[in-house]
Amino acid sequence: MTERMSRVGPARARERLRIRLRKLREAAGLSSETVARQMYWSLSKLNRIETGAVTISPIEVGALAAYYGVEDGDEVRRLMTFAATAREQQWWNSQKLSREYQQYVAYQSEARRLNSWHAQYVPGLLQTEDYARAVVAAINGVEPDDHIVTARVEVRMTRQRELFDRMDGADPPTLVTAMDQSVLLRPLGGDDVMRAQLDHLLSVSKRAQIQLIVVPLDTRGHRGLGGPFEFLEFEDPEDPDVTFVESGTTDFLMKDAEAAAQYRATMADIRRAGRIGEAAVGAIQELREKLNN
Repeated sequence: MTERMSRVGPARARERLRIRLRKLREAAGLSSETVARQMYWSLSKLNRIETGAVTISPIEVGALAAYYGVEDGDEVRRLMTFAATAREQQWWNSQKLSREYQQYVAYQSEARRLNSWHAQYVPGLLQTEDYARAVVAAINGVEPDDHIVTARVEVRMTRQRELFDRMDGADPPTLVTAMDQSVLLRPLGGDDVMRAQLDHLLSVSKRAQIQLIVVPLDTRGHRGLGGPFEFLEFEDPEDPDVTFVESGTTDFLMKDAEAAAQYRATMADIRRAGRIGEAAVGAIQELREKLNN
């Protein structure tokens, strides 16, 4: 099996490693208790390794592979490379974010296609800094200059810069952003902030890698009414697609195939209900012109 390791970052490396180690243990017919005892680990450590909750050193991976009877040297080196990659420190590791949000940011930095649906505000990856401050302040019930707002907005802006840097690279990802029309009518931060935000949307819509979708207010119904979400897709079938749902109190990260199928179908239904591409840009332009009056 050929691996394109140069394109596998920490998030996917950890996921691939945990899955392979679990499968190797099961193929060897060994229980978790037996392996933990042999490695002089607690059972909880092995369980956390196999769920991806913690990383493991390349040396430990080599020892596990030997115990599982892996004789393919390329496979062992591949596993050890995954272990080393998974332990790389990234900018989001130092941020005070929920574990689910950190994982989502990590996966976002590697996804080939980023899909999102929002019905309350412009998605974070396309927000201006002033608009982001208004959104975060409103959600947290604090002033725009509060330290909570500053920290959250800094993360959001860094995510944006990283995404646009990738889009300017040799192998750019695609961003598909769907919004309810009400999002564009809600002047978060005031009219001046909203004018700048709509101008920003019109500007980024010129990028070939970005597709905007606006769902009209008179749409009778669609599956997106179930709530906002972000859905990440990867080109390698070995990597599971990832769904992220953010709320005011709890974040949810889902990597199972059932959730992926559900949100893929939801995104397709939103596309059918909305105005896409030039039609979406026209809707944004119309609302922008109204703010001049």
